[in-house]
Amino acid sequence: MSADPSSRLEVLRLFQTYYRASEGSAARMAWTGNSASGIAGTTSAAYKDDVLRRINFYRALSGYPSNVVFDATKSAKSQQAALMMSANNKLDHSPPKTWRFYSADGAEAAANSNLTLGNYGPEAIDAYMQDEETGNEATSHRRWLLYSFAVQMGTGDIPANNDKSPANSLWVTGPPYATQMPADFACFPNEGYCPASLAPARWSISFPGANFANAKVVMKKGTATIPTKIISDNFVGSGDSALVWTPTGVTTEEGAAYTVTVTGITGTTSAVPATKAYTVTFFDPDNLGQAMTLSGPGTAPGQGAPFTFTPIAGADAYQVEVSQQGAGGAWTEGAEDTPPPQVIPGTTGNYALRETAQAHSGTKSFHLVFPAFVDQFFTISRAIIPQATSHLLFYQMAKITTPTNILAAEISQDGGTSWTAVWQRNGIPNFNASETGWTPVDVNLAAYAGKSILVRFAARYGSSSYTTPTTTYGFYIDDVSVSNTLDQSSLHVTELPGNATSFTLNADTAGVPLADGANFQVRIRPGIGSHWFDYTAAKQVTIHITASYADWVSTFYPSLTGGFTGDGDKDGITNGVEYAFALNPLGSNSSASLPQAVIAGNIISFDYDQPDGITDLDYEAEWSDDLVDWNAMPDTGAGNHHHFQITTLTRPRIYFRHVIEQK
Repeated sequence: MSADPSSRLEVLRLFQTYYRASEGSAARMAWTGNSASGIAGTTSAAYKDDVLRRINFYRALSGYPSNVVFDATKSAKSQQAALMMSANNKLDHSPPKTWRFYSADGAEAAANSNLTLGNYGPEAIDAYMQDEETGNEATSHRRWLLYSFAVQMGTGDIPANNDKSPANSLWVTGPPYATQMPADFACFPNEGYCPASLAPARWSISFPGANFANAKVVMKKGTATIPTKIISDNFVGSGDSALVWTPTGVTTEEGAAYTVTVTGITGTTSAVPATKAYTVTFFDPDNLGQAMTLSGPGTAPGQGAPFTFTPIAGADAYQVEVSQQGAGGAWTEGAEDTPPPQVIPGTTGNYALRETAQAHSGTKSFHLVFPAFVDQFFTISRAIIPQATSHLLFYQMAKITTPTNILAAEISQDGGTSWTAVWQRNGIPNFNASETGWTPVDVNLAAYAGKSILVRFAARYGSSSYTTPTTTYGFYIDDVSVSNTLDQSSLHVTELPGNATSFTLNADTAGVPLADGANFQVRIRPGIGSHWFDYTAAKQVTIHITASYADWVSTFYPSLTGGFTGDGDKDGITNGVEYAFALNPLGSNSSASLPQAVIAGNIISFDYDQPDGITDLDYEAEWSDDLVDWNAMPDTGAGNHHHFQITTLTRPRIYFRHVIEQK
């Protein structure tokens, strides 16, 4: 993996393709051990790949070779070291033999590893790169990860279990080594565009054999000088020699750029540069930095309509989301048995989401409480489209809680992947106090007008909580409703390749037949790496089933000339054929837009579905071996599906044509 650090798009792509691919690794861990029993266990190959990918991501980001691999023996010994750290709740590169579950293999790994307690897996790699602990001002963990000659490491990972903290042991020292000197310093934060979420408090540069004892650092943001304090200038013994400093007043908003000039560098060889000057520009890798728009008609025929979109440089794929709309807002989620609630529980522990202990109306309400230090949720499973005058309405009450507990109403615009709080409150500050009455809440949804959203309620424990899942604790919510919204149904997603620039709204992309008068919302989003970015603004589309070719022209293409056999856009496809195959007669289409012949052995065939809504045409096909005499091909399809085929045996050449006739 690699990226040009001067290209925002390339660094964004590196982040989304490799860093993000290691998120959610805990679900892939498949750990077979037990800290209480002294069983180090193993982790899955997929999990080790997650850890290794995070290491090589940071190396690529810093401009160093990203070809480190894991050695199975080092990883097995590191697993023993991680067990020792977790079981003893301590970190020690020379663990005593009196430790619980001491082993010679674990001790060997501990002496050769980065160690952390409280983190494991890819998150441990993040912690090593941040290197914020007091006493580690030399950022030795970071320097081992960015060691210029590193080619082989090993990882051991223990998750939290049996009241033991998670731990990681990352074997970083010893042979084999790379033989080629680096061309430049390893910088962190990296030179060029740097994801803002990775910005460290301690900045560093490293280079093998460099001496920074007399080095000076000058940082600027524009013309303003940024105060800096060198905290380590030539610590040796951990990876490459490094200079570490802390700047004051650094911000990481989109486009914040800092120039860094380091002078006074000496070294053991002439290969060590005397100065290093570079610029770090922070950016949000979840912000594409490119505008994407969707274009298409507000009224579409039953056989479908073409939509186009501005392509995104570097996109791997696109997702087209089509949902049918209906008059909504006439529902209330009141936690009652009838009608059954349309909610998705996100609660954990043994307690009921719907409780009879409290009710604003009816006999039940929703209850969120903490059985452990884990956030609790439930989601309304109705996708809605607010209008400019839409509101979210509900009633809430707090029972015994702590001031750091939070009840929040949250909105998702991406089908539940990410959430934004639109209202929240804290728990009760008085010990053992409870509210006795319901408080109404009215949240204005105008900011989400025309967008497809989901609503959920979240109870967050904050820094403390009562972990007693009884009815006298937690939060209650009742009579959840929305006003003046549209409901979504038959949500359907179609994935397009990264080189696409258009698609057709039809029964396939909608997931349902395009019935006359049906209303749809259409939107699209790009994907890079493992991440899907935000959807475009939605297009509202109403379906109008045309009764004939003439109705199609007058309704959708009144400027079209030439009649059924004419060619209004001069693309070589007649108006009637464009009507027959749901093409745009005023926009140039290639012959590839038409059904293509498929050759299988000695059989040539055409297979396609006649677009919905067309009832005034006959679909036929003909073949010829001299372009003079034409012969009908039998149609063995059924309903709206057409299947034409012919054998090529005894025919040295053969030609085909579609025949579209008005009834």
